Amino acid sequence: MAGEKKPYKPQAKPADEIIAWCQKGIRLYPARLALTDKAFDKIKHSGNAPELPEGIPQPGDDYDLRRLRDGWVYILAVNAQSDYFSITGEAKNGWAWYIYRYRNENNRQGFSQWSTETFKKFIEEQTQQEASAENAKPDTEDNHNDVASEEKTEGSKSHPTTAMLNSVDTIEKQKPLTDYIELNRAICNTYIMYSDFELPYSLLKKIETSETTKSLWMRKINIQEPSGAATDLQKLTEVVADFSLQDLNIENQVTNCHRYTPIGRLKNWQDVADRITYGKGVIVALEDPIGSIRDLACYHGYLDEMREKVLAKYEYAIRTASFIHSHAQEKILYNFNRKKEVHKAVKEAIENKNPWFISFAGVWERLYKKPMTVPAPEALTLAQSYKQYTKVAPIHIRERQPCRYFHLIKTRAELGRDSGGKCHP
Repeated sequence: MAGEKKPYKPQAKPADEIIAWCQKGIRLYPARLALTDKAFDKIKHSGNAPELPEGIPQPGDDYDLRRLRDGWVYILAVNAQSDYFSITGEAKNGWAWYIYRYRNENNRQGFSQWSTETFKKFIEEQTQQEASAENAKPDTEDNHNDVASEEKTEGSKSHPTTAMLNSVDTIEKQKPLTDYIELNRAICNTYIMYSDFELPYSLLKKIETSETTKSLWMRKINIQEPSGAATDLQKLTEVVADFSLQDLNIENQVTNCHRYTPIGRLKNWQDVADRITYGKGVIVALEDPIGSIRDLACYHGYLDEMREKVLAKYEYAIRTASFIHSHAQEKILYNFNRKKEVHKAVKEAIENKNPWFISFAGVWERLYKKPMTVPAPEALTLAQSYKQYTKVAPIHIRERQPCRYFHLIKTRAELGRDSGGKCHP
């Protein structure tokens, strides 16, 4: 038995590479730049526009990282197709498109890659739409509607592209979703962008050939040595707020009442975070300008509603004051026109141009021992008009008193310091 070999006992050895050999690819977790609560407060109180960070947002910035909204992630990288990794479609110069559909539904969230067949059908549909747009010659609106109806019928019969895409989309929805994107570890530099709607194929072709268009739409990321807008995947709970222990659950986020897209942790956020970080990879910060615009639009409507609630308390007083103010302004013009008429009549009397008042100036001079003068028309001030033509108490037209009322309402309505408007004595 002396010649028997001892059973092999595996020894723990440190990994020499960034990606362990048991991991076939490198993971990407795209996250969107979303406005923070601080940014909304800054807009509300100072009117300053939020500043978009160039890389991963830091504490105190106007943006933080959140889960993507429902949409698409486009990745342009070297063609690294293999038995385990597939591409969506070939691009120019040996590159390829990796397109992922991201779903952000209540009970279903994650990424699914567009297959090559889906991409081909997408291109076919885009090509047919471009050809139809070029060949369309609508003489009249009715004729155009008839032609469109006929084309739609023929398209569903002889060219069932739309029907095929709908069926493919149904198949894509049935695919299992992953919490992250996984690329071949042979890929180093990638270009990546996010959109909440399908981008046209003409734009994708332009991105392939134009460096200017590519840099305008996409972010360049080195997934082997992340920097700038990318960082280590293991920092997920530190960098992405929706996975942070310091953040609130989605149902407890107060600011969701004025956001287009809700933020906050999901109920299973810890399980999702564990699955994402169970491997090597990078987090990528992607711009979402449409999402930010929609959030700002909702916030604008929210502020209008809050302002209307405050102003409703003063509606009667404001309307009454507006009517009185308009009446006083109208009387200023009325008084000035009357003075102009008097000026004209006196001038004609002095110059003997009025046949009804010939020699009236001489009679005036003999009676009052001084020559008759023409009164110059002068407009009343607003305060004089209030005093002469309205029954407003003197305390309300005291100097600077309207300013006090205006600033009181402006403060309670939180209109800000630069709301415009001038006070009148």
